[in-house]
Amino acid sequence: MFSQLTDSLENTLKNLRGQGKLTEENVAESLREVRRAFLAADVNFNVTRDFVKSVKEKALGSEVLNSVTPGQQIVKIIHDELVAVMGGETKEINLSAPSPVGIMMVGLQGSGKTTFAGKIQYAKDNGFDLVIYDTAGRLQIDEELMQELEKARDAVHPDEILFVADAMIGQEAVNVAETFWNRLNFTGVCLSKMDGDTRGGAALSIKKMTGVPICFIGVGEKLNEIDLFHPDRMASRILGMGDVVSLVEKAQQVIDEKDAKDLKKKILNNTFDLNDFLKQLRTIKKLGRIKDILSLIPGLNKLPLDQIDEKQLVYVEAVLSSMTPKERKKPQIIDGSRKARIAKGSGTDAARVNAVLKQYESMKEMFKKVGDFAKRQNNGGTIGSNYTPPKDKNKKKKR
Repeated sequence: MFSQLTDSLENTLKNLRGQGKLTEENVAESLREVRRAFLAADVNFNVTRDFVKSVKEKALGSEVLNSVTPGQQIVKIIHDELVAVMGGETKEINLSAPSPVGIMMVGLQGSGKTTFAGKIQYAKDNGFDLVIYDTAGRLQIDEELMQELEKARDAVHPDEILFVADAMIGQEAVNVAETFWNRLNFTGVCLSKMDGDTRGGAALSIKKMTGVPICFIGVGEKLNEIDLFHPDRMASRILGMGDVVSLVEKAQQVIDEKDAKDLKKKILNNTFDLNDFLKQLRTIKKLGRIKDILSLIPGLNKLPLDQIDEKQLVYVEAVLSSMTPKERKKPQIIDGSRKARIAKGSGTDAARVNAVLKQYESMKEMFKKVGDFAKRQNNGGTIGSNYTPPKDKNKKKKR
């Protein structure tokens, strides 16, 4: 997301970092580039104007101009302003009301309301403490639609009303939001399709124009692809700094602590087999799409992530799943006839099976080097405490 905006801002900030000293002239020139980048990203004109004005005032302060690292200072100023314009703090949904808590989703047709709602159908009769009301939409705003939504609101008295906007339509999403706000006074915003060709206009404008914070963003059509919106983390991603915190949180949700310890032990003892390979592959899939994971790591957003073929992982998993547990435990027993059977069972061919086995051998060799390095660095210890170095039989006992 925000790839064009990120590229433009990174180039501008790179020039500022290279300045030995900031002056009113080079700050003004850089902010003109920031202004162009924002407008190209379909950010609201008034939001862009206020953003640039605020950054300029802070950047020309004596503390920045006289700083030994003026380029870094202005990067921080821009980062902080991005956080502020997107709401400042993470919006928490009100779940403290008496059960069941009602959340009403509103927005135009196709904006992503049902995806965010998750298709919950009943609550009171089954003792649920949360009910989400998904409402119908239109391709455009009309009086009939707004009246229907007002009647629905008055009938169910929701504790929260969340407006769902398609982030791909940019500034138009802000215009639609303002109309819904005037009629329904929604309490939060959800931005869908953030994984698409979004330019960032909606995310950077909607809070400023409506006064209502963004709660969630959707980066896919599955429930596990809905993320809580953190303005500070999004600002870091926009500036090309990645979002390691979110990556760690995702990992904590899908990685079992015991499995992690077992894997560490196997790496150190060089006993990593194809069963482990398959388990790690499935864990990676739970984290989400590879390109989305890599985009969270600082520096890797510059890689050609759109060229990553996720289908290759499907083929690898199919090949591994077509092996028997014994074959995955001892891949050296996989001969020509076994490869033919595995290829047939996975819907691939022998070349694909050979490629997977080669990938495994490369990974195992890499893990062996990591394990050997860890043992050397820790003088026979490990990156933890699971490895006990072998006793030296030739070592003399102390008298």
